[in-house]
Amino acid sequence: MKPLYLKIFLTIAVLLLGYVIIEFVFNRDVIIYDGEVELTIIDESGITVFEQVVYYEKDQTFFDILNDKFDLTCANRSYQEDPTCSYEFKLFSQNHHVILGIKNESFEIMTDWQNTFLNIEIYDGTNYVDSTVGVDGISLNDIDKIRIIVDKVGS
Repeated sequence: MKPLYLKIFLTIAVLLLGYVIIEFVFNRDVIIYDGEVELTIIDESGITVFEQVVYYEKDQTFFDILNDKFDLTCANRSYQEDPTCSYEFKLFSQNHHVILGIKNESFEIMTDWQNTFLNIEIYDGTNYVDSTVGVDGISLNDIDKIRIIVDKVGS
């Protein structure tokens, strides 16, 4: 019986240690100083509907910047449209938004998450590459250009 209790104790200790590392070691303040980034938005037809330098402030997320500049439609927990963007997906005690649509006075883009989605691409100095994190996790202080493209699922 003793080894079973020891295994349970060690498992709980490792899980708690992992939580502490994720919660306190990783930098949550994604943007650590003011700056600017060139933002390009391309619709499903491949037409550039927005291309401009956007400015950001310390302690904002990329989601905050987009939400300030555009009218966003996010996904709720069922991936249905939520124009309030009030629902946040939780992963490792961090909150994440899924954006389905972006619009302003000159364009409107809406995806459905089943056939199309908004793909975020980061310029790495030579090419645009797919972002490995969502709009709440992009560290803009290391990025000069971002492109948001309507992409087809499975393409």
